[in-house]
Amino acid sequence: MWTLFMVFSIYESVMYRKGKYHHTIRFFTNNDAYHKTYSFIIGFVAIIGGFCMLLFLKEDFIFSSLILLNGVLLIVSGVFSIPNGIILIKNKELIVMSGHQKNTIAMDTIQEIHLTNDHIVFIDHAFKNYHNDHLKLQSLDLTKIATFIKSQLDTPVKILIKEA
Repeated sequence: MWTLFMVFSIYESVMYRKGKYHHTIRFFTNNDAYHKTYSFIIGFVAIIGGFCMLLFLKEDFIFSSLILLNGVLLIVSGVFSIPNGIILIKNKELIVMSGHQKNTIAMDTIQEIHLTNDHIVFIDHAFKNYHNDHLKLQSLDLTKIATFIKSQLDTPVKILIKEA
């Protein structure tokens, strides 16, 4: 099951890099470097462990091969890693995810958006704030996010960009 998840994750990463998801933009979070490093470390450990198991435990050939395969897939997923933060447009709703934070906002209720290097705040017509924190955005990322959101919304929205 984990092997299939890894294959699907790599496929999603490649498709995103090729530009196949037009209603999605990804951005960096503070944990992205950790996730990439984690994939390499655990991948190398799994490859070494799987290889040792293949050499010394002949009766567990299938299990050893799966560990070896998952190690390779982890390293490949580290190479093809994409940012974990997501802004997704689906059914006239803006879905923003970063880490364990997920906000869903009806697109026609967005009044104002505040973009900074470490967080994004959406404010609706009722002045309710939707925060996404712990981001690692550069100047180019802020511009890309603002352009993406403007292109997806039907009504004009005030977007404030503040760099630290």
